[in-house]
Amino acid sequence: MPVRLSCPTCNSSFVLGELPDRRAACPRCGDVFSIRSWEEASPDDLFQATTAIRTQARRERARWSVRRMVVVALLMGLIGLIAGLGLYRTRESAHSPGSPPSRQSLSTAKGPAELNGLQYLPSDASLVFVLQPGPVQVFAERAKQESRDVLTRGGIPPQFLDSLARVGLSLEQIDHVAGAANADGLRLALVLVLRQEMDEVQFLKRLRVMHLNGSRDRYSTDIGGVPLTLARVAPTVWVFGFDAKKDLDAVERGGHGPGGRQFAPKLAEMIGRVPPDAAVWIATDEDRWHEKPLVRLVIAEALKRPEWLAVLARGRALVAALSLNEPPRLRLFIAAADAATGDRLRAYFQARVGVADGATAGGAGELAFFETPIDPTATFATLRDMLSEAAKQ
Repeated sequence: MPVRLSCPTCNSSFVLGELPDRRAACPRCGDVFSIRSWEEASPDDLFQATTAIRTQARRERARWSVRRMVVVALLMGLIGLIAGLGLYRTRESAHSPGSPPSRQSLSTAKGPAELNGLQYLPSDASLVFVLQPGPVQVFAERAKQESRDVLTRGGIPPQFLDSLARVGLSLEQIDHVAGAANADGLRLALVLVLRQEMDEVQFLKRLRVMHLNGSRDRYSTDIGGVPLTLARVAPTVWVFGFDAKKDLDAVERGGHGPGGRQFAPKLAEMIGRVPPDAAVWIATDEDRWHEKPLVRLVIAEALKRPEWLAVLARGRALVAALSLNEPPRLRLFIAAADAATGDRLRAYFQARVGVADGATAGGAGELAFFETPIDPTATFATLRDMLSEAAKQ
């Protein structure tokens, strides 16, 4: 006999096919409670309740699947950014008042302390990255290469590039993009900082946003099936977040000030090691990265390189920075798991110095440093080869 029960915790009612023995679990909040009363329900009630539960379960699975794919695509895009970012130009340009920036201003990268977008990233970030399109664009013109081909070879999914083009911003308009991820919570926040004001109406129209109730500068949007919140901080500063509360907390506070002072001490220390001329960089907090579900997902499933997890277990924090001056240079700062591992890592880097003209290596204790001239389009391949070599040792 179907019965209808009421949860004492969340006050929701639900229908079961038969009366359980003394205790029941609420399908909404998960609370297990003692059965004190119940009502008889019809077979139609049971059918409708079962259908609703199955529909909700399918939606949750679909939402997780899409969200996971989007996170993976974004992180793979980030890997590609470090590999060869910046040879891409959007094919459309939104209206931008004022004169275009000079080539000199485009080619000059800013250090972390000068990047306004960092202050609007969540304080619990475990990974922070930055892209400055100006130096990237100048390098693209110098390289005379097809941007889309280079980026896709570098690892960026074509869908990622298509999404950028649909927004309609030109690289000349973007001063920098700052992002932060929380590997435990599968969260991602992105800050878009423009050089000059844009046509906001067209920008919001392309994103198909909706105003959030009671807020003039907060919007909801949907990208790839994933609901996002968009905050307008200023005409030239826009913040996207997966979690409206956690990812936009810095926005609610009015920012944390320049330089990323809100981050955990080790992450702030690693950001302080970013070279001031780096156009693309990523810095991580100190953690057991090989155990993070998101990292395992990207490396083992998306990249199909499970052996790299053992390599990550030897490190705790990282800075990877790409400078696009002439010649372009890749710099790595790695905080190893211990001093002995640091010694082995420095020895490995020193061996690469002997085969790479102009490369240097150093460090002490747990810290290892490596710098080498590099073709930006080969950065991903270089990092991939280094990880594969380390996995064999």
